[in-house]
Amino acid sequence: MALQAQKSNSIRSKFLKIATIWSVSLLLAGCVPLDSPEPSASSVSAFESALNFPPDSVTPHSPEDEWNACTDPVIKPGKPVKSQWKIITLAERDTRSGLIEETLLHDETHSMSLSFDVEIPNGARFNQQISDALEAPVSGEIGGPDQIWNSLRSVKESSVLLGFSAFKPLTIPFSMGCENQFTFGELYTWNNSEFGILDCSLKPSESAESAPAFVRKTYCTEK
Repeated sequence: MALQAQKSNSIRSKFLKIATIWSVSLLLAGCVPLDSPEPSASSVSAFESALNFPPDSVTPHSPEDEWNACTDPVIKPGKPVKSQWKIITLAERDTRSGLIEETLLHDETHSMSLSFDVEIPNGARFNQQISDALEAPVSGEIGGPDQIWNSLRSVKESSVLLGFSAFKPLTIPFSMGCENQFTFGELYTWNNSEFGILDCSLKPSESAESAPAFVRKTYCTEK
């Protein structure tokens, strides 16, 4: 920028010298009045414009401005990363003694979430476009023991039962670009969830990859 300013000042100086010499020549020839003014600032500016000099400084748009102006980003999904079953809620109901013993063994809540490598102002406005591109929901919540307790309490036989809810987390990486801006992102969601009742004393009948099998393996063996 300093070099450009120096170049501009040098040419301006040369132009003024040329204009002055030209004026003196005309004066000696008797063609110009003695009170003829020096070249005006506007004529100098016009001369510089004719040379197509770029302005001394150009204020670029900030990343925030460009993201705010973005309405149709290009979104490309990556390879989804699947995980094993994860227990959300686990409850035990024991009615063998004639008394009812209920124990909440595990309880947590999970929410879908989006994250980006860079800060995107009002990024939630892209949620639907991201959901469409990744073919997965980007908002939602899973958890809570109410459904589990209702199922356990519906069983009348004397027994020890486990009620559970579980889901399979799914992480989908993606890229998103708009004009000069670009970011990598990640969607945390799930593609399967189950709840049910399990009796650890009974012989397994479920498939090895099912949620009941996962609960049996991770809890029944500990009892």
